[in-house]
Amino acid sequence: MRRNALMLALAGGLALPAVGAAAVGDIAEFGVTGGSPRAFAIGADGNLWMGQYTEVLPTANSLSAIGRITPSGTYTGFTSGIPNDSAPLAIAAGPDGNLWFTEAFNPVPALARATTSGAVTTLATFPVPAFERADNIVAGPDGNMWFSLPDKAARAGMGGAVTTFPLAPFDIQDLASGPDGALWFVDRTPGQLVRLTTAGATSVVAPFAPASNPFAITSGPDGNLWVVLRQAGQVARVTPAGAVTTYAIPGTIGTLTDIASGPDGNLWVTEGPTGRITRVTTSGQVTQYAVPRAGAVTDAVSPGPDGNVWYSDPAASKVGRVLTGVTPSSTAAPAVSGTPNVGQVLTVSNGTWNHVPTGYAYSWQRCASAAGAGCSGISGQTASTYTVTRDDVGKFLIASVTATSLNGPSQASTAPAVQVAALPKLAVTWSRTKTKRKKATVTGLVTLRGGVTSYRMTGLLTSGPNAYRSGANTRAGRCVAVKVKVATKKGKKPRMVRRQRCSISLPIGAWSVTAEGWKGTELAAYDSKAFRIR
Repeated sequence: MRRNALMLALAGGLALPAVGAAAVGDIAEFGVTGGSPRAFAIGADGNLWMGQYTEVLPTANSLSAIGRITPSGTYTGFTSGIPNDSAPLAIAAGPDGNLWFTEAFNPVPALARATTSGAVTTLATFPVPAFERADNIVAGPDGNMWFSLPDKAARAGMGGAVTTFPLAPFDIQDLASGPDGALWFVDRTPGQLVRLTTAGATSVVAPFAPASNPFAITSGPDGNLWVVLRQAGQVARVTPAGAVTTYAIPGTIGTLTDIASGPDGNLWVTEGPTGRITRVTTSGQVTQYAVPRAGAVTDAVSPGPDGNVWYSDPAASKVGRVLTGVTPSSTAAPAVSGTPNVGQVLTVSNGTWNHVPTGYAYSWQRCASAAGAGCSGISGQTASTYTVTRDDVGKFLIASVTATSLNGPSQASTAPAVQVAALPKLAVTWSRTKTKRKKATVTGLVTLRGGVTSYRMTGLLTSGPNAYRSGANTRAGRCVAVKVKVATKKGKKPRMVRRQRCSISLPIGAWSVTAEGWKGTELAAYDSKAFRIR
């Protein structure tokens, strides 16, 4: 916990994370170029995009751009197709996978669209009175983009065709897509929340005290609208029916600037010149976090693709990331590829996850059933690949993937089980011949199996004085190809067939004798029998 955050905690309810550990409220900042960051949108490419504008007076060469920042903080700016004085003050992701933004001046207000590679197309321009602008763009519930013009709401289809709806006497301060299939906006003067249907009809749902200055709006995770009341130092929760509940944020009268619904199911509010960003639960519990930099001014706020919350500081040309504690969650389970035979390599994919994992961990289990009964972890197997062993024969292998992020590890996501087929046994005719000195020769006449190219015979002492002495409890035999007579139907001569004759010499003791056949590197089949040599 940083010192300035600690001081606030003692006075105003600030969470205290463990020293040295990533915790909710931890903040990192990243510099941007090409204009001050003004607004955010999550792109279809998994990055955060921003509109950027820095006014340079008295010349008419103000900086304008759109920018892309990755969850790890790598920034790329785009200025091609964006005039210097155009002022992209609002940006939103469209249902077509592009970024849509309004240019406040351009030198007249304009609507533009950008691909996630940064290619910009100006779609429409709007002659409006001097010092008025296009602003406040959102993706509407009807599949169109909605934005504001002076005394008007504007709807743009994916092809760029624009329809406007007169709003007088209303004027849009901030605009949001609501939970009820309508658009909602706040009107600073006289101070009210207005519902706007996709057909352009308006109705006042919640009037506020004129001096409260409703400044920003978002659709909350609880199905309500949440509004910043700037001059009151409050946020208001408004049901679609118009019931209002307000919550005070300490020390913020006249400073609150923006509000967004976070990936953690809370509301996040920027406090402007206080240099803080505030989390508000849907029940109104307030926690304030201070930016660890003197003179910080928190402005726009947005959920990020990484499960965290991001804010802008236009004067410092910085964006900040605030950890929310949200870990990655699986959107598609991993899958195991490869042939599940002994000696073969299996590979588990990562699956797909939201909130941009920074790494993955893997584990493998050997189970008695595909449903996961009778499982045991396979020691030391922590890679995405696994080589099937003889111990897996007849079992089910289950791989799990855990994604990690700055907020910690996720719940594991498990791939469907794969079964290692039980191996067919070799057909073996066993015999034993006694020899001198209390030994015996065990012979196995092995019927050949297709694809098996080599055979071997081994013996394992299972009881006796040497059973647990390394090197004294095993024996190796030898196998040779032979032709033997086998009986046929009655009245016909025996025929000669190919076999493998495997033999092994064993001393006194109880032995388990195994005949094995190999198909490349895979144990194709085996058989075994117990013998006691007296």
